[in-house]
Amino acid sequence: MSDQHADDGLIVPPLLAVCAAELLERVDALADDLFRKITTEVAPYARLSDEIMADVRDFNERNLREQLTCMAHHRPVRTDSTRQSVRRRATQGVPLDAVLHAFLIGYRLLADALIDRAKQRPGTTMDDVAQASMALWSLLDAASRTVNDVYRDTLVSLARADELQRLLLLDALLTGKTADWASLGGTAASLGLPEQGPYVCVVADHGDVSAMEQAMLRGGLRSAWRPRPDGLAGVVALPDTSPVPGCAHSTALATVLGVV
Repeated sequence: MSDQHADDGLIVPPLLAVCAAELLERVDALADDLFRKITTEVAPYARLSDEIMADVRDFNERNLREQLTCMAHHRPVRTDSTRQSVRRRATQGVPLDAVLHAFLIGYRLLADALIDRAKQRPGTTMDDVAQASMALWSLLDAASRTVNDVYRDTLVSLARADELQRLLLLDALLTGKTADWASLGGTAASLGLPEQGPYVCVVADHGDVSAMEQAMLRGGLRSAWRPRPDGLAGVVALPDTSPVPGCAHSTALATVLGVV
C-alpha cells in the first residue's frame, strides 16, 4: 500500500518518514532553494515588495518544516501553514495561478529531495520508490485542492468585507455622520465615485443595486447604492463641465430620473 489516509490528512510510507527526518536537518537550505526558484520562475512573485518577499521566504521554511515534521513522525501531513500562506497571498493580490505554480515548485523540490534520499538508502527497491512517488503525488493533489479552496474562500471573505465597508461608508455619508465617515477612511474613490462632484443623493423605488448601477453607467453616470426597506438610497456623480452652463446637469438629472 503506497500511503495511508487518516481523517485529517495523509500518512506517508515508512521509507519517506526516514528520509523526511534526515531532510529536516537541512530545511533552511531547502527553503533558500525554494525561494530562489519561486522568485525566478513565477513572475508575480518576482515583483513583490521586499517586505512580502521576506514573508514568502518565511512561509517557505514553515511549510517545508511542517510537512517534513509530520512525515518524519509518521503523522497525517497537516496543511495549517499552507492555508495561512494562501490566505496571505490572496489578500496581497497574488493571482491564483501564480500561487498554484509556487506550490507546485515547492512540492517538486521536496519530492526530488525525498526520492533522492530514498534511492541512496541500502535495500531500497524500485517498488519502494514507486510507492514513495505515489504518496508524494497524492500530497501534491491534496495541496492543489487546498490552495484552490482556500484562495477562493478568501476572495469571497474579502468581497464580503469590502461590501460591508462600502455599506457603512454609504450609511455615514447619507446620514451625515461625518465622524464615522472619517474614521472609516471614507473617500469618493472607495465608493467607486469620481473624486470631484457635483453629486446628488437619490432615493429610488427599486430593489436591485447592481441593476441600478448598470443603468446609471449606461447613461454615463457613476453611482453607489445601498438597500433600504422601501427601495434604494444612493449617491450619483453628475458631469462637472458643459459648454452651456447647467445643461450637463439637467441632462444628467433627467437620466437619473428616467432610471429611478
